[in-house]
Amino acid sequence: MRGEEEEEEEEEEEEEKGEEEEEEEEKGEEEEEEKQDE
Repeated sequence: MRGEEEEEEEEEEEEEKGEEEEEEEEKGEEEEEEKQDE
């Protein structure tokens, strides 16, 4: 049963990493838009 709990924790960590990456991508896109506006 412990294996299942560990797997769930790993999945949650992966999801958090994915969310962080998405936020970084959004920031990069916003910066590009600002450069284009100038």
